[in-house]
Amino acid sequence: MKRQILAVLSVFALVPGALRAEEAHKILFTEKELNAGGGRVTFTNNFYYCRVGIEYVAEKPLTLVVKPCHNAFMGLWRHTFPACAEPQSGTCDFCMTIAPDELEFSVECRGTNEVRSLVVESIPRNEYVSSTTIPNPLRKGSSIQEQIKKAYAAAKPHPVILFGDSLTANWRGARFTYMATNFPVVNAGICGDRIEHLLWRIEDMRDLLTNNPPSVATFLIGTNNFNLQSTPEDIEKGVEKLVRTIRELCPETKIIVFGIPPRAMSWKGRPLVFTIGSNMLLWRMVGKLRGEGDNEIYPFDFSPLLLDNLTGMILKDYYMGDALHFSDKGYAEVVTPFVAGAIRLVTARNLPPGYMADMLAWERYLSARLGDTQWHFALEELLACEAHLDAIPAHWMKVFAKLEADPDYTPEMPDEYLRQKREEGLPDSF
Repeated sequence: MKRQILAVLSVFALVPGALRAEEAHKILFTEKELNAGGGRVTFTNNFYYCRVGIEYVAEKPLTLVVKPCHNAFMGLWRHTFPACAEPQSGTCDFCMTIAPDELEFSVECRGTNEVRSLVVESIPRNEYVSSTTIPNPLRKGSSIQEQIKKAYAAAKPHPVILFGDSLTANWRGARFTYMATNFPVVNAGICGDRIEHLLWRIEDMRDLLTNNPPSVATFLIGTNNFNLQSTPEDIEKGVEKLVRTIRELCPETKIIVFGIPPRAMSWKGRPLVFTIGSNMLLWRMVGKLRGEGDNEIYPFDFSPLLLDNLTGMILKDYYMGDALHFSDKGYAEVVTPFVAGAIRLVTARNLPPGYMADMLAWERYLSARLGDTQWHFALEELLACEAHLDAIPAHWMKVFAKLEADPDYTPEMPDEYLRQKREEGLPDSF
């Protein structure tokens, strides 16, 4: 496939407007000018996967922002480039989930910077490199990262570490008392984190994690990527990179991947459809890694516990007013018991041979129904798969409660419903 150059431009600050390819601007941004506007480009051809090439000088890290001009619902896209005293070139790819007619390009920087050129081109899908797989320095929260590192350095040998965004970061104080009193746990959540930020943070903790590997590492991450044009495929690739990075640093650590919780809308809303699709691909990814021999990675999803079984709407009592973050009740009745239970289960003394494989095989089968690479599933297919998965968290919660009451409890195999469904459709290879 021949690449098509869509635009060659430099971002300008003071006179927003349509920017044609033949127009070249070289503008010195100052701190006062950063929010004054940006460069727009109108595309005459639809596109999907794009690559941006930038040449710049920046006193501080420079963030490129790409957003649709006429459809805020589509969200926006960001990538941060490092500071440099001499002219430097960089590239990054992005994927527009819906091709808009017009995009606006702007930059954010806390110091003087000069964008000398910006090239946007369409690329074939097989050349696309998801931004979720490239560690990206924090735009904010660096002081919190330092606090997390200090807490981990002071933790007992082989603690439990909870990686995540605000859904994990907000799980503190009274909300966190149960976890803190039952596990040697470190909360490693930072508000606003995306997958690529967490990749950078793990690299930043490389020595700490290597010297004192956690007994269990959990991931609850990805919801913020939906605000920045990431597709379910991007989520899958990014979380796989997270898991492989932890496995490289900590070969004996048990890894738990939690599904991305529902947010804001009913099943018919785009964000919720993307959440379901991402979770299906996450389970497929976990199945692939387990198939490669990593049997200490576990997928768990408490999403159905946050939804009304009849309407598919989120249960508002479990959420704050933004329909994204959990309320005290959501943490107390769903998040805390489920996460604590999952940790207990993967570290249980009397886990029967094959127990987890039996349970996880069913989730892998459902994920496989969605195909190898496509995330543009029919809504009906997503709902059909999710309906089968509804029974799984209810089963887990029963097991978790018994393990809490008796650490020597031997978890029973899945109930007859799950076993029958698995026997009806599970391929022999699973």
